[in-house]
Formats: sequence, structure tokens, C-alpha cells
Amino acid sequence: MIEAVISILLVGVMLVAALRTTGAAARGRLVEDETRRAADLARQMISEVIQNHFEEPEVGGFGRESGETSGDRSNWDDVDDYYNVIENTLVTKDGTEVPNTAGWRRTTQVAYIDPASFEASGSDTGIKRITVIVQAPSGKSVRVDSLRGRVSSYAQPPTMDTTYLSGLNVELQIGDRASTRIASGVSLLNSVPLP
Repeated sequence: MIEAVISILLVGVMLVAALRTTGAAARGRLVEDETRRAADLARQMISEVIQNHFEEPEVGGFGRESGETSGDRSNWDDVDDYYNVIENTLVTKDGTEVPNTAGWRRTTQVAYIDPASFEASGSDTGIKRITVIVQAPSGKSVRVDSLRGRVSSYAQPPTMDTTYLSGLNVELQIGDRASTRIASGVSLLNSVPLP
């Protein structure tokens, strides 16, 4: 009889340990998924920003010019139009809400940087740092930085009138569950002419 009680006790202890391990693994998986999703959302914005001109083609200046409203990014044409953008509802450049992002927050900052120290600079140095911070509903944040120079592959004018592919955004979903949907984007370093 005592052997049965001891074996039940041992099995119970082992079961509790196994359940705790499984729970910790599940929580770790959720954190990993949230971090990956936040990084994807940050890269999506970086891809959108970096495809624009380094500075306003017509007048120069820093920040949004007249006619470039904070709620509509479809007519933003230079990198610093994205200065101090705070999104509580995440949207794409055309204003479409990014699916499955309720409770997420995305902040975009643009600043000139000193090329020697990579610290912010108050004057035009020919290099801008784009910083995107995405905060998940849990409060966990992911930061992605990118540099955009005045002279880059995006700044080269085409030799003839044509349309170029300079970036690619992808959304994938497995099955009918919206939670399996992911989105990402990339800026192409070599502009590809479209047929």
C-alpha cells in the first residue's frame, strides 16, 4: 500500500513539472510570435518610408509640406514627411487598415544624423535615420532603424520614361484563421523596370 501512495505522489510531482514546462513553452511561443509580428510591422513601415525621395523635390525643408496631411500618406513624397508619425490604428500608405493589429501602436521618427557618431544632428548631413518602434498590445516594443542617404539607388533618375519596381510588400495567410496572417515588406536596392 505504501508503494502505491509513493508512486502516486511521484507521478503527481512529475505531472505538475511537465505541465509547468508546457505552460512556459506556450508563453515563450506567444512572446516570440508577438516579437516577430512587431518586427514585421516595423519593416513594413521602413520599406514604405525609404522608397521616397531624400528631401522634398520642389521646395526642401523638413517635415510635411502644405497639402500633406497627417492622416493621408498617399501623397507623401519624401522621407521626412514621416517625421513624428504616431499610429494607434496601423494603416498602409493607401490608408487600408493593417489586419489583426487592434491594440498595436507604431511610431516613426526621422532625423539627420552625424555620419561620424550616428547621433542626431540639427543640420542637413546628407544622411537621415528612420526609426520605427512598434508596441504590441502586451506593451513589448521592437525598434528597427534604417539609414537613407541623399545619394542612393533610389535617387538615380531613370534614363527613359518607365515604371520601376522599388519595393515589395507581401501578405500571407494560412487557412481561414486571421491569426495566421503575416505581412512584410522589402525595399529593393536595384530598381527593376516593369514590362
